[in-house]
Parts: sequence; C-alpha cells; structure tokens
Amino acid sequence: MEPLEVVLRKIEDLRIDLSAVIVIQEEEGHSGTVQKKRARITYADVDPWDVEYEEGWIIDKPAVKEPDMKKRQVARQALQKVYDSSNWYSACYSAGIALEFPDGKYYRGRSKVDSEVESWFNELNNQIGSQEPETRFKAIKDSIYLHRIRQTNGFPIRLLEQLLKKAYKGSANKTMTEEIGKELDYSPLRVWFHNLFR
Repeated sequence: MEPLEVVLRKIEDLRIDLSAVIVIQEEEGHSGTVQKKRARITYADVDPWDVEYEEGWIIDKPAVKEPDMKKRQVARQALQKVYDSSNWYSACYSAGIALEFPDGKYYRGRSKVDSEVESWFNELNNQIGSQEPETRFKAIKDSIYLHRIRQTNGFPIRLLEQLLKKAYKGSANKTMTEEIGKELDYSPLRVWFHNLFR
C-alpha cells in the first residue's frame, strides 16, 4: 500500500491534467507602453483625461489552444481507479471531488462523494476501535487528512472531529497524540498534560 502523502500528491497532479491543453500556436506580442490598469475607477477619484502609462506586454496574436483529450481521459481514468480502489478514504474523497469538480470550484452539498463520507466515518470508527496498532494508526492518519481536506472545501465535519477526539483519548502513541491534538487545535500544553497523566 502506498503512503497517503504519495497518493494525495498523485491525485493533485492528475487533477491538473484534467484541464490539460495543447498549444497549437504560441502567443505573439511585444513589449511596449500600455495604459496602466486601475483597480477601481470612479469619476470622483480620477480625472478621466489623466491617463497613466507603464511598460507592459502587447499581444499581437493570442495563443491558440485546444483541449488535450487524451491526457484528460487518462487522468480521469486514473482518478476513477483511485476512487474505486484506494485503501485511504481521504484519497477517495480527493479523487471524487477532482472528478466531480475539475475546475476546482467545490460546491458544498452538491457532491455525491459527500453522501459517502458518513459510511466512511463508520468504517474509520470501527478501525480506530481495533486492537491492532497498525489498523488504528492508519485510521487515525486517514481521519486527520480527511478532516483537513473537508475543512479546505468549506466546512468541517463534526463526525470526524468526534472521531479524532475519541482517537485522542485512546491513543497510546505520544507522537500520534500530538498530531491529533494539533489537528483539533489543542494547545501544546494541553497535549503535554494529556501525555503526562495518561
């Protein structure tokens, strides 16, 4: 099984390939004097006859591009394979979001992947309760990454926070306790006391 960080890096590269293009003709232009762009123009702030110039790039012929369908299809198939067969739920989630929203604009609540998170949560909950240290460690690490990914997509999930709190209380590994505490925004002092009086 590949490490989670490697799988997530692959997914990010494949997500970029979903919008691959072939440049048929490069952009042509030259440097010259162009009118300075203003962030905000109101007639109260600026004299319309007072124009400022700066050095810039003048486009003579715009670039001609077309979608690279072969590369896009290969990326889509590889992401689908990760989504269907990965042992890491956070990797499945990232691949599913990349497949559904290739432009990177995630729309909260409109994803079929979001509906599967609860079943993944139940499975992670069972794995964290496992007596095998490797299974527990993998489930905790997967929960942490899934929590991070969900937060960057707009909203934290309470179920995963509860799962991380359960793992924090039951963790015998000092390093893992520190990692979970950091993810839950616990102060280092709180984590230190937890490890001290465990």
